[in-house]
Order: sequence, then structure tokens, then C-alpha cells
Amino acid sequence: EDQVSIARAIPVDTVLNSAFDYSALEWQVISSSKDKTLNFGTWLVDDNTGVVTPGNSIANSIDSPSIRCGVPMAHISGAPTPPHILDPLPDPITPPTR
Repeated sequence: EDQVSIARAIPVDTVLNSAFDYSALEWQVISSSKDKTLNFGTWLVDDNTGVVTPGNSIANSIDSPSIRCGVPMAHISGAPTPPHILDPLPDPITPPTR
């Protein structure tokens, strides 16, 4: 959300909606922008350990430290739209040392 906020030049406030799955002992958390235009995916939180894992393709596409999220190219009418996933930044080139 921070990357999208920077790309939009305005803050993006997020809302988390959650439900507990007793059979799996995990929370299913849906993250979206407060204005319901952006969808940041569904995330699974283990109730015992607190470990968070992606729960759908949107969350999976975001789940990497090298991924950059941008403003969507267009919004889907009537439903929150995932951020535009950009190519990761290349590793910085370090000059050789002597």
C-alpha cells in the first residue's frame, strides 16, 4: 500500500476484513483500500504462530520483497482492482574494488 500511495501521490488507507476458520485454525484476512477501489488480496494468518501466507493470486503476486506495486492501469467496474505489479528493481551494480 505504501508503494501505491507514493505512485498516486496521496495516502491509501487500508481496511482489513477477517473471518476465522475453526477447521484450519487460521484467520482469512481480506485487505483493500478504504474507498474499495484497490484489492491487496486475501492473506492467511495462522492463529497459533501468527505466520502470514498469501491466500489468493493477488496476495501471491505481492508476496515478495522485490515486487513493486503501482497504481492499476484501469479499475474494474464494481469491484476492487489489484495493484499493477511492476518488474522488480534490478540488483544494484557494485563497482569492482581494487
